[in-house]
Amino acid sequence: MLVLKFGGSSIKDADRIRNVKRIIEDRLDKKPVVVFSAMGDTTDRLLEAGNEALEGRVASGAIELYHRTIAKDLGVSVKSVEPLFKELAALLKGISLLKELSPKTKDYLVSFGERCSVRIIAEYLSSVGIPSQAFDAWELGIRTNSKFNEAEILDVTYDNVKAFLDPARTGYSATPVVTGYIAHDDREQITTLG
Repeated sequence: MLVLKFGGSSIKDADRIRNVKRIIEDRLDKKPVVVFSAMGDTTDRLLEAGNEALEGRVASGAIELYHRTIAKDLGVSVKSVEPLFKELAALLKGISLLKELSPKTKDYLVSFGERCSVRIIAEYLSSVGIPSQAFDAWELGIRTNSKFNEAEILDVTYDNVKAFLDPARTGYSATPVVTGYIAHDDREQITTLG
């Protein structure tokens, strides 16, 4: 097994994602687990949207359009991302109404970047003959403490991930495409890694 991690600049547009596809394709014999950050500067855009929501301006359209454009350029649907767009809009509305953007809320807010990227990329990889499945990191069992914005991995994570990726147990044949940077604490709240 091989873990491949790609940061935001390496997946900032369709051409870069196609290049990443070639890297993955060349290593399929090693059964890669592929980890992705948010596309381009999405994390910064999400934080800006959160700060704007604090001032009463709720706008997620640019973030949504960015992801829709990349998906269109890759020739894939955004159906799997649509619920996330709606959830993001609702969160920003909540920030606007409450006039609050705590560390916990920031972790939830920035998680949308990774969550959108893995869904679009998994769809693209599958469409070009690399069967793939998107996973949020917590689905693999990645657990942290509750120190929002700088969470630390709990020891239980290592056994969880090992068990999840054991082919004898899971029997999956698709390439796992996993969110980076985010996890769940013991109360299943979204955290970001420090």
